[in-house]
Amino acid sequence: MEKTDIFKSEKENFRWFYSSGARLYEGLFSSCVRLCEKGKRERRAIKSREALESRCERIKAAFLRSVGGMPEIADSEAKIISVADKGGYFLKRVVFESLKGMFVTANLYLPKSDKPVPAVLTACGHNRKGKGAEAYVNVCVSLVKKGIAAFIFDPSDQGERLGFYDEKTGKETVEWGVFAHSHANIKFLLQGATVAKCFIADIFAALKALRSFPEVDGERLGMTGCSGGGTQTAITMLLRPACVKAYAPCCYLTGWEEFNAGLQAQDGEQIFPGLLRCGFDYADFLLAACDKDVLILGAKMDFFVIEGLYRSIKEAEKAIAAAGGKIPELYTEDVSHSYSPGFADKAALFFAKSLKADETIGSDADFAPPEEKETFCCGGLLSARRSLYPCDAAAEFSPEEYSEKKAKAFLRKSVYFFRKPLLPVKKIVGDGLNGEVKRRSYVWLSCDKLLNHASVYERAVGSTCANVLIFASEGTDNAEKYADLAEKALKENKRVIIFDGSLSGKTAPDDIGTGYGYRSCYGTLFEYNNLALWRGDSLMAIRIYEAINFINLIKNDFPEKNTEIIAFGKEVLTVLSALLLCGKAEKVTLYKDGEELFSYGKTVKIRDFDAYDADSYVLPNAYRYFDTDFLIKTLKEKGISVIVR
Repeated sequence: MEKTDIFKSEKENFRWFYSSGARLYEGLFSSCVRLCEKGKRERRAIKSREALESRCERIKAAFLRSVGGMPEIADSEAKIISVADKGGYFLKRVVFESLKGMFVTANLYLPKSDKPVPAVLTACGHNRKGKGAEAYVNVCVSLVKKGIAAFIFDPSDQGERLGFYDEKTGKETVEWGVFAHSHANIKFLLQGATVAKCFIADIFAALKALRSFPEVDGERLGMTGCSGGGTQTAITMLLRPACVKAYAPCCYLTGWEEFNAGLQAQDGEQIFPGLLRCGFDYADFLLAACDKDVLILGAKMDFFVIEGLYRSIKEAEKAIAAAGGKIPELYTEDVSHSYSPGFADKAALFFAKSLKADETIGSDADFAPPEEKETFCCGGLLSARRSLYPCDAAAEFSPEEYSEKKAKAFLRKSVYFFRKPLLPVKKIVGDGLNGEVKRRSYVWLSCDKLLNHASVYERAVGSTCANVLIFASEGTDNAEKYADLAEKALKENKRVIIFDGSLSGKTAPDDIGTGYGYRSCYGTLFEYNNLALWRGDSLMAIRIYEAINFINLIKNDFPEKNTEIIAFGKEVLTVLSALLLCGKAEKVTLYKDGEELFSYGKTVKIRDFDAYDADSYVLPNAYRYFDTDFLIKTLKEKGISVIVR
């Protein structure tokens, strides 16, 4: 018999009976919807200005906690790099500092006027060209034609701010835009923040720079943006800076339930961990701007589904009317996700009226849009040698000295969350005999909607002296990988048990078909983790919870004298975290992820770390409380043998 034959029999398919492929999604999404319903009830209860203001301030405070607090803006002045006369307006190339050491490239489209003009801060969406993209240039030119200055800046990892661009190879080590944002977000999540904190720094530094230009009336400011720029506009509405009088968010506002029912794509700055717990929904963006002029630009064919937008507006209107605020205006077009020319024209008219612009300025002048190269401030690339990027800002974080007491308290709160343990009832879903080795396959519920599975291998005759538990991200789907280890353990009369949590092996979620890799950024586990984050949870917390449940179950059902645990790759941190809380093992063998053990510290500090399947192993805020080496040291002090291979 080949030594791998016993593992090739891992063929049972019980998913049709237990619906394991959809259980986790049902649990995550339904719990989030219940939190949204709470918010709907609270918004319907608003009958006064005091009640509305109280809610807005509560949501604002919760939002800032979610993203890691308000960033500290650098104390420096914006620098004008060059000026071009474009006929009816000047195009000024500007660089300003947001966080200390983080520089932002921007353009100021300035009408020719002998008096200060109103201005609109224009936030770019996810376009590699950033401020040089044709659609955003058109928005700026539409504004300047109406006598309004437009100040547009490159978001991080777009335009001239490509943080992962390697000048030697001419390639990016991490793809621009959503992938780079989500890459940095992993680092921020581990320290209890999100990459949105960098976006907020850019916005408020841009407002500071805009108000510093003598040609601009700092008391007549507006803001607009599409997609990711719409996100930034909505965030600014929520944070309520007094200097901004009018907003025109485009292709972002919708309803949380409508948008996430289809597991739509969002990247790091668009996920606000735990914010649903206070009943947040997109309607709260509109409530926060109840004293401002607001024009909502909605694309009827957008993946930010218009049905959600209609509901959010309806909810917001009732609360705003009861509080005596300004009702937002809605303008829609039969277009897909874009800042269309029609939207740009409508926004320009809206801001001209709201900000009292002098529309006669340069009305007969030439308003030719600049070519992309004309928008460059630094020759097309702000080199990483001259500026920090979000991934660098995240890497500056260093935790305080770790404490076992604090680590345990943090883990208990994160792992047990609001999960209600079930009395595990194992169901046999398969068994067999292959020579001298028998195998039995079990499933059980560790919690509502969390289906787990394990395959148990042991000698058909004789007694066993120990249990060997194997944890790996692929679980039993790659059982042959552990054949050598299992064969050795079986010869020593040990029972081998390979574990599948609700994220691995036979009980893993079905692929939702995003077009990206199952475990990659924007893949299935990435999207599932986003749902968990919204409710203040994470897939890693679920992994640790299930590991504890599994270890306890084996101790109770197979009460051998010794329990040995083997963990591969990123499962190292799952096992170590679980053992800090339950401590039920005598020996742990950890296998390196490449050349080193997987650790949160290396994830935070290494610039372009391997992000494959990283999202589902991120426990938000954990790096403040522990890391791999600390957990190993602590477990050794408790008498557990820990071996690294």
